[in-house]
Amino acid sequence: MTHRLAARTHGYRATHPGRILRRELEARDMTQAALAARMGRPTQVINQIIGEKKAVTAETARGLEHVLGIPRHVWMNLQSNYALALDRLAEEERLEDEEHALLDALGAATIREMIRQGWIEKRETAGAQLSELLSFFGVQTLHGLERTPSAAAFRVTAGAKVEPWRLAAWMRRGEIIADQTDLPASFNSDRFRRLLPDLRGETRSENPWPQLRARCAAVGLAVVVVPALPKSGANGVAYWLGRDRPVIQLSLRNKRADIFWFSFFHEAAHVLDGYRADAAINLERVPRDDPMERAADQFAADLLIPPEDWRVFGEGGVFTNETIVEFARDIGIHPGIVVGRLQYEKKVPQNRHNELRVSLDLDAFSTDPV
Repeated sequence: MTHRLAARTHGYRATHPGRILRRELEARDMTQAALAARMGRPTQVINQIIGEKKAVTAETARGLEHVLGIPRHVWMNLQSNYALALDRLAEEERLEDEEHALLDALGAATIREMIRQGWIEKRETAGAQLSELLSFFGVQTLHGLERTPSAAAFRVTAGAKVEPWRLAAWMRRGEIIADQTDLPASFNSDRFRRLLPDLRGETRSENPWPQLRARCAAVGLAVVVVPALPKSGANGVAYWLGRDRPVIQLSLRNKRADIFWFSFFHEAAHVLDGYRADAAINLERVPRDDPMERAADQFAADLLIPPEDWRVFGEGGVFTNETIVEFARDIGIHPGIVVGRLQYEKKVPQNRHNELRVSLDLDAFSTDPV
């Protein structure tokens, strides 16, 4: 069957070598029979090649080089380019014919946002856009994407409406960034554990990102920040790119510094749990309230505010801006973290002391590799 490639529609410019061969014979006033005789091949073979019904083989390319003086690699390159273009066209037609589950799941707004942020390129057809998305996810089929393992533990806001495929896209962008991040050392869990108490002090910094990223990289941990997609839900996730390369990925979706830090230390607990080969993203059910998540929450809460200090402060029962700032200064953290804890435990209303909860400067986190 002859395939004509619509270059203006699909962007592929490939020509069957038979078309070039026909033009060469016309220019030389040579018949197909004469060429076949010179090559010692049946006339039918030459006819089928010129009719674009048969591929040029290495043997045929060798004969064309000797008879016509056109190097054999030219014929083989023409044939290879044509075959690749046909395969790409067939893939797009297949994707256009099948149910567009991924396009529907992500939604047009999310795909536009991924294009705007430079994660993927805009394509003109649904099939081409699906192909672009599959390349982004690093899989050949939707079935492959559904089965892609990832040792991950999500931190998702309670009650958040999560679209799992958007969550998967957000995480995949982080994987790409983390994979491009140079780490000066292999991961050392003991050094990372010892580093965590020191990182509490970074919570008071107006721009903690450079130090946080650099100090974690020094112990072999990649920390990446990826803007949240609509309805992706996660504040953070911990996963491993291979057994020796842990990643903490944060979203800044709530913009509050105290939430950022709690999410970081929560994910740090998962990193310290170690690599788990059997863990995977479950695109049907995003874990929220399981024992590992509760344990990571407790780890973050206790590391940020030592339990005995919190008990004494709580028993005092006087929660003013002054007492909160003094307590935060005494234990070496930002007062916004204390406010967040007080509000979470309903010791103060959600609208109290918010002037102590600072928002992050999102531009300060825009220095990740692309």
